[in-house]
Amino acid sequence: MVPRTRNSIWIPCLFLLFPLLIAAPPAGADSAPSFLMTWGTPGSGNGCFNIPRAAEMDGQGNVYVADRYNNRVQKFDGNGNYLAQFDGTLNNPRGVTVDGQGNVYVADTSNNRIVKYTPSGGVLASWGSYGTGQGQFSLPMGLTLDGRGYLYVADSANHRIQKFTTGGSFVSTWGSFGTATGQFYYPRDVAVDSQGNVYVVEVGNHRVQKFNANGGYITWWGGAGQMNQPYGIAIDGNDHVFVANSYYHRVNEYTTNGTQICFWGSKGTGDGQFDTPTGVTVGPNGAVYVVDTNNARIQKFGQATQTGIADELTRPGRQFLPSSPNPFRQSTRIQFDLAEAGPARLQVFDFRGRLVATLVDSPELTAGAHTTVWDGRDDQGNRQVAGVYLTRLELNGSVASGKILYVR
Repeated sequence: MVPRTRNSIWIPCLFLLFPLLIAAPPAGADSAPSFLMTWGTPGSGNGCFNIPRAAEMDGQGNVYVADRYNNRVQKFDGNGNYLAQFDGTLNNPRGVTVDGQGNVYVADTSNNRIVKYTPSGGVLASWGSYGTGQGQFSLPMGLTLDGRGYLYVADSANHRIQKFTTGGSFVSTWGSFGTATGQFYYPRDVAVDSQGNVYVVEVGNHRVQKFNANGGYITWWGGAGQMNQPYGIAIDGNDHVFVANSYYHRVNEYTTNGTQICFWGSKGTGDGQFDTPTGVTVGPNGAVYVVDTNNARIQKFGQATQTGIADELTRPGRQFLPSSPNPFRQSTRIQFDLAEAGPARLQVFDFRGRLVATLVDSPELTAGAHTTVWDGRDDQGNRQVAGVYLTRLELNGSVASGKILYVR
């Protein structure tokens, strides 16, 4: 299977078209990212799909796709070249995420469990069974990780979110069936922003709800007429929220308070058109990957407008935060000067803007030169995968930032 770019010739294949349930408003926006390429056809071979449902990126720009009816997760590079697959005993997998060590977590939906794989595909752990108790599931679907090492799972038919450690230990849960704020009607996917806030899309209530890391309700947006059974959600390094607005056959991009930035897509089989997109993810370079489910393919789009944490690296007039060596293998030294004593915070973020480590957090740091070492580990001591990381220093109200490359 050869990925198809916008400049190549494609011989179309036949595939199943699901009926349009509700007519969508006209699609399109001036700031929407442009189509770059696509890959995938119906089938069971490598690079083929049978109702793909979700996608995730790792820190090296690889794409993982939950291939539902082929009972596997496929791994590709960022240009659609097939690399590997995770399968074994999966049954109808409908969610996937990747941690900083490259371990892969899969929502094994019809087996009502979560399976954790090594980067090479070995099973590290699995947990869950059918039920309503803590750590039990009824059709788990979307899942995501925060910067503190917690895993959030959309426990869809139990109408709740469950929070675990990456080893599978239950931490907390929130939600119940209903239409009120803080309640859910089939939550399908979940995402976390750089501040640790949790976003949930619900197909029954046609909306996004935003919570803090402990399940405290913050806000919501969407509703019938704006969204139609949204299945997927992702957040990029600028804290932009992307929603797979599935039965309007488009993708919407928002700020974290629900203000729409742009949207794109319409029902069809052409470049930039969709038939029930159910997953979305964003790469280290800002490229947006959309799971075009009933067209049995992945579509890749160019970087959208940026205004968040990751954009600090290109913001005019920004203060540069040096580190050495850069790139590094074992550790790197981050240096800064403080003209007078005051509050200081130095943190490391991954390419999505998720917090990895807090290196300095002082209400009153002494004046003078300071050097801090980062060894490529998160706050829990886990060594991170190779890739690009953002350093951010807040000093007496000013901000400096830098980019470091961890090569391992």
